[in-house]
Amino acid sequence: MRLQITNIPARIGINKNDAVLSIRQPKADLQIETEPAMLNMKQEHVRVKIDQSQCFSEAGLKGRAELSEEFAQLGRQAVLDGIARMVDEGNTMAAIANGQNAVANIAAAKVFRPPDDFNIDFIPKSRPRIEFEGGKVFFDPQPGKVNIRAKINPPEISATYPQLQFYTLQQHEFRMEFVGDRLDIRG
Repeated sequence: MRLQITNIPARIGINKNDAVLSIRQPKADLQIETEPAMLNMKQEHVRVKIDQSQCFSEAGLKGRAELSEEFAQLGRQAVLDGIARMVDEGNTMAAIANGQNAVANIAAAKVFRPPDDFNIDFIPKSRPRIEFEGGKVFFDPQPGKVNIRAKINPPEISATYPQLQFYTLQQHEFRMEFVGDRLDIRG
């Protein structure tokens, strides 16, 4: 007789469900209010002063005060020139003793004067004086404002935990059997 041992191991089965994690983030709720910036501007008018009196004077268009000053100066000069001429004529007349023809020389000088010079000239020679006053620009900027109110929404999280299920597919089996009909006792 023989001894037959049969050993069938146990088998275990596992069912596994994975974990699932779901995260959703809702956007924040925003309220935005704005106040626009302001700019106040103020400008002075420009005042322009143009003085052309020198230009007009050079063109012969003079005012009363300037004309009377000029005529007074011309009169003084004419008087001085007349006195100088009379002195020259007196000196020429005094030289009659030297044998000169003084009266004829004086008459010839008065009658036969040198010709006047003619020339071209451009007027006015000077520029007008131009002055600017004012014209300033004043700025008064006022900054704008932005008011932001934000409500933060929390994330929405859902999760399923992992699951493991163990079960027996096959039971452990152990058998010992005597096979055969003869028994050996010799032993």
